[in-house]
Amino acid sequence: MELYHSKVYLDETPSLYESLQAFCFCMYTFLDQYFYELKERIDSPYIIQYGIMLIHEVFLTSLYHTRNLETSKNTVKQAIQYYTEYLSQIYSQYLKLNPTDAYRFVLKKTLQLIPLHRRQNSLEKSNVWFSVMLPYFDLWTTWATFSISHYQTIWLNHSSNYLHEKYRSHFNRITDIVQQLINHNNKHVYNQIEWHQTIISLNLNPDSSLNLANKYINTCINIPKFREHWFKGDFSIKDYSQMDKELQYSLSDD
Repeated sequence: MELYHSKVYLDETPSLYESLQAFCFCMYTFLDQYFYELKERIDSPYIIQYGIMLIHEVFLTSLYHTRNLETSKNTVKQAIQYYTEYLSQIYSQYLKLNPTDAYRFVLKKTLQLIPLHRRQNSLEKSNVWFSVMLPYFDLWTTWATFSISHYQTIWLNHSSNYLHEKYRSHFNRITDIVQQLINHNNKHVYNQIEWHQTIISLNLNPDSSLNLANKYINTCINIPKFREHWFKGDFSIKDYSQMDKELQYSLSDD
């Protein structure tokens, strides 16, 4: 059912865990569709990056206004179809358009269908639930785009199957990490989110970065102290083992 139908707008808010499951389902759907249907025609990691960011925006905006997981998943399904069809057309006809044009086109065909009065109603409601879940979804997308961007330099040297399996493996690990952060027993969640953003900013190998994120998932990190140790000397040649060692000096006493 389209976003302009009144029946898709609900009053109850979905749980964070259920929302993450639906969000990840959409991301996996897009990744699989790219490698199964689009890569042979459009061989570019940028298409995946823009697609991930597009799904992030479409899913969360739809969920924010409708509070309806099924509607949000269906809207993403439409967005993926519009995105892939648009890109297939512009590349097959050699038009001077790019993924940014496809991005804008998809938003126009999906999110702009939300009626103005529904947007106003959303702003007037209490949206604490959305503010709580947003950092988790932002972190998932940040990890995913980081992983994809790392392999841009070796994209042409590996088969589609290798890349597909590699990205799926990373997506699985990212999902597992975010699910652990959602766990109510993790009292350092905001410190962890900042810590993960710090790891990503260092631009190490994604596997090593994910190993560190997972290893210290229940630990409060003294991030300023870590940065002080990390940026001493030639940090450009530091690897996972050295990063892990320096972290031992940066564990918070809290």
